Amino acid sequence: MRRALALALLVVAACAFDPQRAIRPARFTVGMNAQRITPAPDPTTVTARTTDGGSAPPSASSNAVAMSGQFTMSTRDHLYLGGEVEAGRLADPGSNLAGAYGIIGAEGVSHVGSLGVELATGWRGVRYTIDSNEVNDAIVQPRVRGQLWVSPQVTLGAAAGATLVGDRGWMAGVYLGVHSSLFGAFR
Repeated sequence: MRRALALALLVVAACAFDPQRAIRPARFTVGMNAQRITPAPDPTTVTARTTDGGSAPPSASSNAVAMSGQFTMSTRDHLYLGGEVEAGRLADPGSNLAGAYGIIGAEGVSHVGSLGVELATGWRGVRYTIDSNEVNDAIVQPRVRGQLWVSPQVTLGAAAGATLVGDRGWMAGVYLGVHSSLFGAFR
């Protein structure tokens, strides 16, 4: 998690000192995601019975709620690149999840808002119960993202996606976005 935070701070600092920032607008979003996580089966683990409370992840799906922050910068070609971090918990007491992802996406912008697609790839760590070990997975998650302008530099949006690699499942969330340019005026 420290590496993810250090990477996020490095990206924000690099954007602040970018000499081309006027033509590469930035966006910071913060929001809440609901997720359904189904652990990927581990073919090397065979457990008949555990006595330590079960250190292997459950085979059933779990619901999770996480806070998420995403920082991206746009290019002139309707593409954007950035990073995202998330942290939250599952429904079980003592559980938690954390993730750090690289983001690449494309969007169409209008005076009303924007609609786009993105790909989140990176790392997610999940602890299913208080006495279980953390399960780390590489994640590949395509998403759709839409947002509406509520003021010249603020949007309300929603995103939904499905995890294709790593633990299987889906995510859906809402967020508030702050933009460095007015209504995507650079396009």
